[in-house]
Amino acid sequence: MAIQDVLKKGDVPKFGRYIVWLVLFLGCSGFIAKGVIQVFWQGAGVG
Repeated sequence: MAIQDVLKKGDVPKFGRYIVWLVLFLGCSGFIAKGVIQVFWQGAGVG
């Protein structure tokens, strides 16, 4: 099941849905930022 389906079937309040999507977005963006920073550091010879 998709996350959206689970949130709808579980009758989660709108505020809770926003929190879930925020946590998922921040986790994803943090993972991408880590990769970008690692590429720059290795390119500069730091790591």
